Amino acid sequence: MITKKWFFGKGREEEAFDLFTLFDRKERGLVGLNDIKSVFNQYLDINISDNDILEFIEEADGDKDGYLSQNEFFTKLGYQ
Repeated sequence: MITKKWFFGKGREEEAFDLFTLFDRKERGLVGLNDIKSVFNQYLDINISDNDILEFIEEADGDKDGYLSQNEFFTKLGYQ
Protein backbone atom coordinates (compact mmCIF):
# COMPACT_ATOMS: atom_id res chain seq x y z
CA MET A 1 0.00 0.00 0.00
CA ILE A 2 2.70 2.52 1.01
CA THR A 3 4.92 1.46 -1.89
CA LYS A 4 2.07 1.93 -4.34
CA LYS A 5 1.29 5.39 -2.95
CA TRP A 6 4.99 6.33 -3.00
CA PHE A 7 5.80 5.28 -6.55
CA PHE A 8 2.46 5.84 -8.24
CA GLY A 9 1.27 8.77 -6.17
CA LYS A 10 3.10 11.99 -5.48
CA GLY A 11 5.41 10.74 -2.70
CA ARG A 12 8.67 10.97 -4.64
CA GLU A 13 7.72 14.32 -6.19
CA GLU A 14 6.87 15.78 -2.79
CA GLU A 15 10.11 14.51 -1.28
CA ALA A 16 12.15 15.97 -4.16
CA PHE A 17 10.42 19.34 -3.87
CA ASP A 18 10.83 19.43 -0.07
CA LEU A 19 14.51 18.61 -0.41
CA PHE A 20 15.07 21.31 -3.02
CA THR A 21 13.20 23.81 -0.84
CA LEU A 22 15.50 22.98 2.08
CA PHE A 23 18.51 24.04 -0.01
CA ASP A 24 16.79 26.95 -1.81
CA ARG A 25 16.13 29.07 1.27
CA LYS A 26 16.21 32.33 -0.66
CA GLU A 27 13.50 30.98 -2.99
CA ARG A 28 15.45 31.83 -6.14
CA GLY A 29 14.79 28.52 -7.85
CA LEU A 30 18.53 27.88 -7.76
CA VAL A 31 20.95 26.10 -5.43
CA GLY A 32 24.60 27.10 -5.26
CA LEU A 33 27.74 26.54 -3.24
CA ASN A 34 26.71 28.61 -0.23
CA ASP A 35 23.24 27.05 -0.12
CA ILE A 36 24.69 23.55 0.03
CA LYS A 37 27.34 24.54 2.58
CA SER A 38 24.70 26.11 4.80
CA VAL A 39 22.52 22.99 4.87
CA PHE A 40 25.48 20.68 5.44
CA ASN A 41 26.75 22.87 8.30
CA GLN A 42 23.34 23.13 9.93
CA TYR A 43 22.04 19.58 9.61
CA LEU A 44 24.98 17.25 9.03
CA ASP A 45 28.14 16.66 10.96
CA ILE A 46 30.17 16.37 7.77
CA ASN A 47 33.07 18.52 6.70
CA ILE A 48 32.92 18.92 2.96
CA SER A 49 35.22 21.12 0.95
CA ASP A 50 34.11 23.86 -1.39
CA ASN A 51 35.83 21.96 -4.20
CA ASP A 52 33.73 18.85 -3.52
CA ILE A 53 30.54 20.89 -3.58
CA LEU A 54 31.58 22.71 -6.74
CA GLU A 55 32.37 19.37 -8.40
CA PHE A 56 28.89 18.12 -7.43
CA ILE A 57 27.34 21.25 -8.94
CA GLU A 58 29.45 21.12 -12.12
CA GLU A 59 28.45 17.49 -12.77
CA ALA A 60 24.77 18.45 -12.97
CA ASP A 61 24.91 22.07 -14.10
CA GLY A 62 23.60 21.74 -17.65
CA ASP A 63 23.56 25.46 -18.43
CA LYS A 64 26.93 26.06 -16.72
CA ASP A 65 25.72 29.02 -14.65
CA GLY A 66 27.27 27.73 -11.42
CA TYR A 67 23.91 26.89 -9.86
CA LEU A 68 21.54 23.96 -9.94
CA SER A 69 18.02 24.65 -11.11
CA GLN A 70 15.24 22.54 -9.70
CA ASN A 71 15.35 20.19 -12.69
CA GLU A 72 19.15 19.86 -12.56
CA PHE A 73 18.95 19.18 -8.82
CA PHE A 74 16.24 16.52 -9.26
CA THR A 75 18.17 14.83 -12.06
CA LYS A 76 21.44 14.78 -10.09
CA LEU A 77 19.72 13.18 -7.11
CA GLY A 78 17.85 10.64 -9.21
CA TYR A 79 14.34 12.02 -8.91
CA GLN A 80 13.87 12.34 -12.68
